Amino acid sequence: MKFSKEQIESNKLLVNFSEFPIGYKEYNIGTMEKDSRIILGIQYMVKQIKKDNVTQYKSNPYTYFNSVFSEYIACKMGKRIGLNIQDTLLGYTVINSEYIPCVACKDFCDNVSNVLHFSQIIKIVNDINKLNLQENDWYDVLHAIKLQPFVGANELKEHFLDMFVFDSFIGNFDRNLKNLGLIKNNINNTYTIAPIYDCGSSMHPKTPRYRIIKYKQQFEKDKVSVIKKTFNTPKSFFQINNKKINYYNFLIKQEFNHDKDISEAIKRVVPKILENMKYTNDLIDSLSGLMDRERIIVLKTELNYKAEHMLKKMLEIAKEITKEKEQSNSWIKKEIDDDWER
Repeated sequence: MKFSKEQIESNKLLVNFSEFPIGYKEYNIGTMEKDSRIILGIQYMVKQIKKDNVTQYKSNPYTYFNSVFSEYIACKMGKRIGLNIQDTLLGYTVINSEYIPCVACKDFCDNVSNVLHFSQIIKIVNDINKLNLQENDWYDVLHAIKLQPFVGANELKEHFLDMFVFDSFIGNFDRNLKNLGLIKNNINNTYTIAPIYDCGSSMHPKTPRYRIIKYKQQFEKDKVSVIKKTFNTPKSFFQINNKKINYYNFLIKQEFNHDKDISEAIKRVVPKILENMKYTNDLIDSLSGLMDRERIIVLKTELNYKAEHMLKKMLEIAKEITKEKEQSNSWIKKEIDDDWER
C-alpha cells in the first residue's frame, strides 16, 4: 500500500522523511523496516511495513501499513493524557517515485545510552535470584519489577500499570517485554525508565479492509456486535494461569483481586482519557483521506464505547476499592493506637 499524490497534497499533516538526512544509528528490523533520519537536528527512527517483509500478512493485502497509523494515534493519545510515551510524526518516504507511509519515532536514547529491554532484565533477575520467572506471566513480571536492581520498584510498577491500563483502551495485544524497557547510560552506568514505545499492535493493525467493513455493518445493526468485539478481543500479551488476560474481565469483573496498585493506576489514567475523548475523535478524523473511512468509523465506535461502558465502570470500581483499603487501614491504625493506650 502507498499514498497517492492527491493524498499527499491534501493532507498537511504528512512529513516527507526523504527530505531529511540519514541518521547515524542502525535499528533492528522486526515486523517493520526501520530507517534512521535526522529531523530538524533530532534523531528519529522511521518505521514502515513493506509487503516483502511481512510474509505472515500475505493473505491480507490491506494490512501492510495500518500499524503505522496505530503507532501514531496511540502515541499522540498517550502524550495528550500525560503518559511517559515516545513522540511520533506521520509521513512518508519516496521510493521509486512511490509514497510509502511511515511513522517516525523520536529516539529517546542519545549516543552514550541504549535500551535495556525488560526481556533481558527478567533474565538477569532469574540469574541473580535462581528463579524461573516467565516473560508472559502477569505475576512473574510484577515480581521481576520488584526484584530488579536498576530503578525504584514502585516507580517502575506505576509506569507498567499505567501502560497496562492505557493498553486496555487502545487494545494492544502484543506488549511483550521487548516493548518495555529502561534507558542505560553507558558512561555513568545509571538507568532511567524508557518512555512507552512500540504501540503499533493496537487498534486493528492486522485487520484487512473487508473485515473492517463487516465490523462496521455489524455495529450499525446492533450493539451486541459492538460489545462482543470491543470486550472480547483483543486480549493482553500477559497471562494468568497460562490464559491470556481479557482486559474487560480483568478490570471490570475484578479478576485483579482488588489490587490497590491497579486501582490507583486506573484513577491516574482513566479520568484523563475520558477528559480527552474529543481530542481522540478529532485525531482519528484528521486521518480522513489517509485511512479507509470504514476503519475510522470502527475505531471511533470501539473507543467511544470503551470509554462509556468500560472505563467509567473501571473508575467507579477503582474508587470503591481504594476507599475500602483506606477505611481498612484507618481501622487497623485505630486498633493499634487503642492497644498502645491500653
